[in-house]
Amino acid sequence: MVLFWNLFNLLLLLGVMRILVERPQLREEPRLPTDEPVTLVCGDGRELSARLRDISARGARLVVSNHSDSAISLRAPLTLQVPVGRGASLQRFNVALIEDATTPPRVGLRFTPQDSDEKNRVIAFSMANSDRWVRFQRRRTRPMGYLSALARVLSIDPRPLGQHAISAINRLYSRMEKLWTTA
Repeated sequence: MVLFWNLFNLLLLLGVMRILVERPQLREEPRLPTDEPVTLVCGDGRELSARLRDISARGARLVVSNHSDSAISLRAPLTLQVPVGRGASLQRFNVALIEDATTPPRVGLRFTPQDSDEKNRVIAFSMANSDRWVRFQRRRTRPMGYLSALARVLSIDPRPLGQHAISAINRLYSRMEKLWTTA
C-alpha cells in the first residue's frame, strides 16, 4: 500500500513539475480565442460571412461559413469587416491571406495596416475587448479535479513520466543489488 501512495505522489509531483516548466512561445503576439461574426470582403466584391475564432495584434483565424467553390485568391486585396457595438457601423481592416484550407473552410489572416492609425485600430480591436479577455481567463482558470488534471498533464506529454519511472526503477534495482551482494 505504501508503494502505491509513493507512486501516486511521484506521479503527482512529476505532473506539477511539468506544469511549472514553461514551454517557449511560438507566436510573437498572444492569441485570444473568440467567437464573433465578421465579413470577409474579397477583391472582386464577394462577401463571405465568417466566424472569428482567435485574434492577435498581427492576425486572426476565421471559419468561413458560405465558402463557395471558387477559392480565395492569395494575391487579391481582402478586407475584414467587423460590426462595432450594437449599431450598424462597421470597422474595416486590410488583411492578407496566409492559409486557406477548404475542409473545414479555415482562413488564416495577417493584418496589413496601411498607416499608423489603422495599426492602432487593429491593436485596439484585438486587445481592448475586456469581455474577450474575461472569457479567455475564465476558460483557463476553470475548476478541475485531481484525476482530470493528471489526465490533462499526461495527455500533454507522458514521456518525462516514463523516463523518470525508468530511472527510479534503475536506482531501486542498483540499491537492491548492493544489498544482495553485501548480505
